[in-house]
Amino acid sequence: MDGDVGVKSTLPSWVPEVICDLVHSGNWMTGPLVLMCPSRTADFSEASRDFNPVHFSDEEARKWDLAGAVMHGMHLPTMLPLLMPEFHLALQADGLGLQDVGGGSFRFESSVPVGAKVWEQIKVTKHKLYPLQKRLRILFDYEIYVRQDNEDIRAVYGSREILLMH
Repeated sequence: MDGDVGVKSTLPSWVPEVICDLVHSGNWMTGPLVLMCPSRTADFSEASRDFNPVHFSDEEARKWDLAGAVMHGMHLPTMLPLLMPEFHLALQADGLGLQDVGGGSFRFESSVPVGAKVWEQIKVTKHKLYPLQKRLRILFDYEIYVRQDNEDIRAVYGSREILLMH
């Protein structure tokens, strides 16, 4: 990809304003603080078929030197639309198609207790416009933080690539 982030370029009018702002600014966009209630953990367990007791029992989690029950690690990267609603709503604008290109990566730095509050920030790092095909390829970095005792601790970070089509 060859688009310089932070450099004013002309993007077509079909690209949502919030996406243009991210591409042009090179700044981080921060999402809201979201409570990761136990029901989210239960729902993810059902979907993933992962019923490891460390996700439900403080006592079981302590056997593994954890402070208490923790969220599924794979749950956090799937939460990007909830943690960054303005960005994801813009990607679903009328007349636009969205494809997750894949090839994204992520790393875990900290566990997230069940019942914790988390937030995310994203930043577009590269983009490429395909004007004839009316497509915009976007690579962005993301970081997910857990708020504990008024301190924000990075739990997950990674990158993701998407294709926006008109």
